[in-house]
Amino acid sequence: MVAEHLPDYVAAEASKDPSPSQRKMLKVLRRSTNEERKLAPNPDVARVLTSDWLDACVDEGIKREPARRLQGRLLKERQIKIDGIYVAAQDASQADTP
Repeated sequence: MVAEHLPDYVAAEASKDPSPSQRKMLKVLRRSTNEERKLAPNPDVARVLTSDWLDACVDEGIKREPARRLQGRLLKERQIKIDGIYVAAQDASQADTP
């Protein structure tokens, strides 16, 4: 009987659609990236510190520990990339969308 319900559970977990909180975190990342581009001498190399992004997510109402878990999911789902201490949206064009 449990096996009958397992495929539905697995399918729900395998979804690539970001949750509302993940979308909020991506929006914060895009906004932070755009702000950095305005301030950087070379906008093409503007970077956002991962710690600054997480702080901004907390400011938007996402608690720190859930934000860290969501960061891991976004990374696993290849929505973001982390290079050392910096984070970026996986698709560079996402940074230009509001």
